[in-house]
Amino acid sequence: MIKIACTEINNLGTVIAVSKPYPLYLSDLLPDLGLNLLDFGDEETRELLKNFIDLIFSSDCPIEIELELKSTPIQLTAHCINENKAFIYWKSLNLNLTPAEPARNDWGFNELTLQEKLNAEFLKRENTVRRFTDNLPLVVFEICLSSDGSFEFGFVNKEMQTFFPGFNREAVNADNSLLFVRVHPDDKEMLFNSIKNSFDMHTWDVEYRIVENGGIKWVKGYGRPEVGSDGKTITVCCYLQDITEKKKILEELELIDFSFRRSATPMIFIKSDGSFLDFNEAAYKLLGYTKEEFKELRVPQINPNYNDDSWKKRWELLRTKRAFTFTTQLKRKDGRLVNIEAGANVIEFSEIEVNCAVITDVTEKQKIEERLNLVD
Repeated sequence: MIKIACTEINNLGTVIAVSKPYPLYLSDLLPDLGLNLLDFGDEETRELLKNFIDLIFSSDCPIEIELELKSTPIQLTAHCINENKAFIYWKSLNLNLTPAEPARNDWGFNELTLQEKLNAEFLKRENTVRRFTDNLPLVVFEICLSSDGSFEFGFVNKEMQTFFPGFNREAVNADNSLLFVRVHPDDKEMLFNSIKNSFDMHTWDVEYRIVENGGIKWVKGYGRPEVGSDGKTITVCCYLQDITEKKKILEELELIDFSFRRSATPMIFIKSDGSFLDFNEAAYKLLGYTKEEFKELRVPQINPNYNDDSWKKRWELLRTKRAFTFTTQLKRKDGRLVNIEAGANVIEFSEIEVNCAVITDVTEKQKIEERLNLVD
């Protein structure tokens, strides 16, 4: 029967935890707590273990080797948990071993085997999740909220170190206030309250700023709370995303939109059928309409020079020339005509062609020119 034991090592090869008591069949063969595997066994074994450790912490997949300890064949299967922790399962492949005394395991051998199988399945799944999340451009983590308002980080993918260099899970778990050190002062209370709201099973959906090297980084956090298995804690599986560039683009778009809406120069985006894709306040006020009235109009209704047929011909001319300036007349809601100069510029927008028309009221200008001509 195959016998199983488990040790936990760091990336230097030091044993930092053991599943003691070991099965009796392995107790005389395996390393004790604090022993470095590079000092374990004979020279050939140490060299094999050195290469084994290097492979463990450079691979996302389980690593397996076989070696012989005191004439007993042993199979080692290792699962890397993070950059400084791995589990090694030790299995005796000698089926002829018989115990010299009853097993010292308080669980009994069959229970230990079942537990180790459960551990192996858990590690396999955790490594699958880790390999997936470590390749995402997001911070993925699990946080456990306690009824006293404190919280602890559980699973954290490696992107956390890129996102927050120097992040120390153990330190933050010991002192939750460390999580807020780099948060912008104006956002700390809002972020804290958003975490507290998760206790009421509200989705955690928040955008906040952190201060980084004198600059500002925008962060979006999202997670859905679930009641923990103990019925007292709340577990939230979350992600964090750097949305700094998105925020900059949105701010630029807001500025462009604000400038367009508030510009004193009338502007209209006209579609091929003569309807208006968009327009600013100056455009509908020039012709005496409300915003709601103007969006229902088409070019033939504000320009007496066109009907549906002639507009189609005009559109083909606009498409051919792409950009030019011309003068014409527009009809106001009250029927009066306004002399205008229009700059036409046909562009593609969201897979449709539109004419961006920039309009200048030249009525007064033309009146002045007529008076000057009379004087001459």
